[in-house]
Amino acid sequence: RGELAALAWPEAAGTSPEQREALELAVRHRLAAHEVASVLGMAPAAARELLATAACEVERTRAALAVVETGACPGVAHLTGDQGMVLGTTLRRELVRHVDDCPRCRRTAERAVPGRWP
Repeated sequence: RGELAALAWPEAAGTSPEQREALELAVRHRLAAHEVASVLGMAPAAARELLATAACEVERTRAALAVVETGACPGVAHLTGDQGMVLGTTLRRELVRHVDDCPRCRRTAERAVPGRWP
């Protein structure tokens, strides 16, 4: 289980399968964007765009997870429950939507992620 958990990438829960594959190639295998393009059979500009949109979704998820860790919002507590949560696509979507809509959580996310909320 520990090895499987190490392989899991919860921050990528909001990415499409194509975005996740591009991220795997770029992050885990340390390929440059033009190399990712070659592996995926796409134009380099398309690969850069794919990686950029995937990175944005990962940052949004990281910020939402940071909000969860604060435990300061009843809305987040309602979404995550009392027991340990498993971040899947649906829960991730709801958490990010909540952070978008909740002024308190949005401020927390903006503090957690350098720069602006993506």
